[in-house]
Amino acid sequence: MACRQVIYDCHERLTDHFPEHPKIIDINSFLDAETYIKTTRGWWNRFPEHAAYIQNSANLTTNLHDAYTVNQKDLNDGKWVENFSGKEIFRMIRGFLFNRRYNSNEVMDTDLAKSVADWQIENNVVSLELMDLKNSIMNRVGL
Repeated sequence: MACRQVIYDCHERLTDHFPEHPKIIDINSFLDAETYIKTTRGWWNRFPEHAAYIQNSANLTTNLHDAYTVNQKDLNDGKWVENFSGKEIFRMIRGFLFNRRYNSNEVMDTDLAKSVADWQIENNVVSLELMDLKNSIMNRVGL
């Protein structure tokens, strides 16, 4: 999870303030295009600074350590259920349970989710949040 966090942070650092695609009518010449890329949202001028930060090995080590520390704290105080990627954990569990690939990720994900839902219904342990979500969806579609 720490690795994923650091990669996400690097991506954000490089793409934050990245210019939107301009409207065709706003770019009428090569000079317009060059000026737009270099001046819109400050991205162009800050890119070397961000790239240098990312390529600094000491920063990488520090960022990984910090992310790992945050993850460990989340594990210890129970906040991991809010902050960890549910999809990643779900797929690890699915892989452990099935121990083989019998179909696409999507089909295997759906099969496991349906199995968990069936078990919850049979054992009368469906969470209140899921029931609220179901009722909200039913109300929105008029059922």
